[in-house]
Amino acid sequence: MKKVLLMLEGTVDIPPPPFVFNSFLVSSIFPCDAQQNANNSLGQGSSLTPTGNSSWLSPSGLFAFGFYVQGNNRYRVGIFFAGLAVNNKTVVWTANRDDPPVSDDVTLRLIDGRLILQHQTQDSTTDIVNPDQSISSVSMLDTGNFMLYKR
Repeated sequence: MKKVLLMLEGTVDIPPPPFVFNSFLVSSIFPCDAQQNANNSLGQGSSLTPTGNSSWLSPSGLFAFGFYVQGNNRYRVGIFFAGLAVNNKTVVWTANRDDPPVSDDVTLRLIDGRLILQHQTQDSTTDIVNPDQSISSVSMLDTGNFMLYKR
């Protein structure tokens, strides 16, 4: 049996594939090889900005992980239904929800095994998730899960 680390949920045993993974509204880290996540994943160096390429879509385009508008020129990072009208996104999960929304001078980066918000004007970074292992790639699934794959 493989061990799966679920952020905010603890560690659970799962049977070997094939298996059905119930939709969790939090990020997960799975051990995998390059073949397993090559089709719909983003690797080290991938980035998003609130006003440019602002989200990573699931294969069907129904779900997205990325920036969404929260007030006047303010943004949050989260998972939302992307298949809806631009100004009517239904948010499923928000990263760092207790922190204030960010301005458009940030970049979300997958770099050095971390998923971070990089603030240009403050020259600082904020972790989006705090995994125990280094992240090698990410993918947004059609189930609404945003997957973090470890190295």
